This record gives sequence, structure tokens and C-alpha cells, in this order.
Amino acid sequence: VESSSEVSAIINILDIPDMGDPGGLNSTEVATDRGAAAPNNLRFNGGEGRSQQKLGLTYKRILSENHELLFRNYYTFLDFNNRLPFGGGVDESNGGQVTFDRTYIGGGGQYTYSEDILDVRFRFIAGFDLDSQSDDRQRYVNTDGGIRGELTMDQLEDVFSMGAYVQSEFAVLQDLQITMGARYDDVTFEVSDKFLDNLSGDDSGSSNFTKLSPRLGLLWGPAEWVNMFLNLSTAFETPTTTEFANPDGGGFNESLKTQTANNIEIGMKGAISARLPVDYELALFKIDVKNELVPFEEDELTGRTFYQNAGKSSREGFEAGVSAELLPSLTASLAYSYINAEFDRFQTALENFDGNKIPGIPNQHLHAELKFDSPTGLFSILDLLYVDNFYADNENQVKADTYAVSNFRLGYRKELDNWIVTPHFSVNNLFNEKYNSNTRINAGFGRYYEPASPRNIYGGLSARYTF
Repeated sequence: VESSSEVSAIINILDIPDMGDPGGLNSTEVATDRGAAAPNNLRFNGGEGRSQQKLGLTYKRILSENHELLFRNYYTFLDFNNRLPFGGGVDESNGGQVTFDRTYIGGGGQYTYSEDILDVRFRFIAGFDLDSQSDDRQRYVNTDGGIRGELTMDQLEDVFSMGAYVQSEFAVLQDLQITMGARYDDVTFEVSDKFLDNLSGDDSGSSNFTKLSPRLGLLWGPAEWVNMFLNLSTAFETPTTTEFANPDGGGFNESLKTQTANNIEIGMKGAISARLPVDYELALFKIDVKNELVPFEEDELTGRTFYQNAGKSSREGFEAGVSAELLPSLTASLAYSYINAEFDRFQTALENFDGNKIPGIPNQHLHAELKFDSPTGLFSILDLLYVDNFYADNENQVKADTYAVSNFRLGYRKELDNWIVTPHFSVNNLFNEKYNSNTRINAGFGRYYEPASPRNIYGGLSARYTF
């Protein structure tokens, strides 16, 4: 294989000057008028606006048949503002209007070595990631009509993360492959308080989190139509700057910890071509989580969302999927999952949630799709999503209803010299199902529900140019 290079660029520009936010409704309001807005969202003219520019670059260099390099970097600039459904006061940092300018820059590199040694496949991967995010954030009092009032918070939030990883894939036998890897992360959060004439004083501070996350995988293929696999892995997730918001004022919530998980997955997958080409996969899994991040809203103050840690929680269940080519250009797929998610240990100063279901996670989830993709460029997709009911609160007193929603998409892909032009047309919520597009977990004032749109139609045109 001769050496070669490939450069890709992605440019994304988004500008939404003002988008309304109807807020969450309680059960009585949903039953009365699904298209209504929450009273405080009307009073304070709830909504948000954002302007974002993003540039991403990747460089791929094939050095030889066995050696490959990949580098990437990106630049994102975001101007954001919103009007939340509360006022806030100058003696605290819960102002109902938020603005921030974000600069998000990062990149990484990866080296891959692959070779067949004695007819046994071997691959080694090593890489790194460097990311930096800086938010210049302010909060203001929000007055009736969404008029901006006095400044309540002014701080600079910086996040720096470094990560390095290695992975090795090799076969000890012709039909047995082992994957071993590990990733090390170092993440630092810093906040610089620029609003020092409030009652809370200087809220500047910093937090640092490090974690080594190993993984091990086994893949055994005793026959052409079946591959058995076992995966053991760990995961590490820090709170975001939004999740780090401090209920007591500015700065970061220093009591918030990172979320970690231990995962085990065992299953089988393969392809069968007796009559129809069929791909299938079946997996059993168990995930044990420590310090799970759980949202809550403060009834007695503003209804603003903050986060806390649950002690221990667990998820266990299975996933199954199958896809088949029914006819040339016509494929069908079906994916089903069952999950039992519980708080194993989660106690606050006032309540005990041990043994309760984790809110926001349905027991059952099913997705079915029928896709037609013709060589002529014509394509269509009909899908169905079924979501089981689930609890909306830690106490397991409020449930979101089961729903099934279908969507249909029709389009045409046309190549014109270096251009690929794709007009498309879609009907969402095809059968006009009444369901909630979002359920606010542990919402204040009983406002858990954000009803989805009824049947709606949209069209668009996408264009891609290849150099």
C-alpha cells in the first residue's frame, strides 16, 4: 500500500436569535390544554437564543500498509442567552437571565499499527486528546416581560482536560480474539469570580479529577454464523459546568463528585444467509454506578435545576437486535431492550430512596424501521418507537405514560458533478400520538411534562461538495 494523505473539514454555522420556551406543565394543565405554556414562562417571556460557529479538521496519513496516523482539531464559538421562568435577586446568584460566551478548542492524535502475524490479526492503537473550554458567564435579574435587570453573577469558568489511551487487539487462536485497553483522564475545573460586591464574597475555586479506566474484551467465533463476546469495562464522567451549578450561590458545587461505572456485557452476534441475509445481536449486561448524577429542582426558591450524587445505583437487562434484507434495496430492522434500573443506596438528609427505580429510565424500549434505498437515489424510511412508562421522580410517585410514535421520511439523492444534492420531506408523529417529548426529572411545582408536537410536516434540502 502506497503512502497517502486525506484532509477533511466540517463547517457548521447556527444562528437562532430567539426561540420561545413554553416550560413544563403539570398533569392538570396537560389534560386541559397540551399546547399551553407554564404561567411563569409567559410572565417572564421564557426562551433562549444562540449563535454558534464550528470548524473541524481531520488529517489522515497512511504511512504504509501497517502504519497509520490520524490528527483532528476543532474550534467552536458560542454566544448564548436565555430567559428562565423566575426573577432572582441581587443578593443571590440565581438570576433568571443567563448569558455566556463560550470558546471550545481541542484536538487529538492517534497512531494505528496493524499486521497479520502467522495468519493472526494484530492491531495496536495509541492516542491522546486535549480539550479546553472557557465560559464567560453572567446572570441577571429577570423581570416581567423578560426585561433584563441587575447583575447577580459574573464569573469565568474554565475546563481543561487531557486524556491518553492505548488499545491492543490480537488473536491467540484463529477463532479467539482479545482486546485490552486503558484510558487515563485528567480534568480540571476553575472558576474566577468577577462579581465581588455581592454578599457571598469571592466564589473563585478549582477542582481536579483523574481516573484510569481499563477495559477487556473477548470475541470467540466457533462458527461462521455466531460470535460470542464478553466485555468488561469501566467508565468515568465528570459533571458539566451546568451540572456543577452551586445551589448556595456562585462558584462550583464542591460537594458534587464524579460518576464512575463498572460494566459487564456478554452476548452473541452474527450473520445468517439461509434464505434472507440476516444480522443479529443479543447481549446481557450489568452496570454498577457510583455517585450517579441526579437532577432536582428547588420548589422553595426558583424551580432552577441543580444536581446531586446518588450513593450507588445499578442497571441490568438485555438488548436484542435483528436486521434483514427483505428485497433488493429494502431492509427491515428491529431493536428491543429491557432494563431494570434502581438506586441501591441513595439517602438525603430528609429522604431514603434505597431500592427505588431510577427516574427517567423506562423498563422497555423498542425501535422498528423499514428502509428503502434505491440505486436511483430515491429513499424512504418508516420507523416506530415504543417507550414504556417510567417514573419521573426519586420517590416513584409520578409516572410518565407509555407511548408509541411513528415517523416517515421521503427523499431523493442526486449527484451533480462534485455535488450531492438531497431534497427530503418528512411527516413526524404520523398517527398524531399524544405523548411527552421530554419529561423533567424531579421537576419543581409538579411541572414534569413537556408535550410533544402533534403531527407535523417539514421539508429540507441538503448539499455536499467534494473537492
